[in-house]
Amino acid sequence: MPFEIPWTDDPPDVRPRNSLQFWWGLRARWKPNQWVLTMLVEEHEIVVGVQDLIGAEFAVTRQVATGSWLGKAYQGRGIGKEMRAAILHLAFAGLGAQRATSEAFEDNAASLAVSRALGYVENGDDIKVSTGRPRRAIRLVLHREVWQKNRRDDILIRGLEPCVSKFGVAGVDF
Repeated sequence: MPFEIPWTDDPPDVRPRNSLQFWWGLRARWKPNQWVLTMLVEEHEIVVGVQDLIGAEFAVTRQVATGSWLGKAYQGRGIGKEMRAAILHLAFAGLGAQRATSEAFEDNAASLAVSRALGYVENGDDIKVSTGRPRRAIRLVLHREVWQKNRRDDILIRGLEPCVSKFGVAGVDF
């Protein structure tokens, strides 16, 4: 169970409703100084995961956090790295982020590998509670300069300019 919130422990018949309520709540609470953008990840019209971009006082800090989940059947095929690369492109190229953070439990080797492959470095740790027990989470950070060196040219951002103020920023050079 690689999550701090035990999504996978919900019975299958209530999991869709609980998930939707969670995401609807994030949308309802969106403010320019506190937001969570959840992007759906599809492969051949099948939902395979989600990728979050999180901003708290982003206009001041220029820092985002990322979070994601990817169905087990789709892991190990590069999809996790692609979805993270895409959301990082939005953060850095689209919104002008200066750094991105992420976190994974120490036994979540796949998530840690994605972060490291994209240039994140360890930035400390924390003890979290998951399913009633303590677990070590590794914090990681990616600075803009490192992202810039590995920046991909094949990721495009379309339609951001009209809604950029919803992220608490203005005057971003597109």
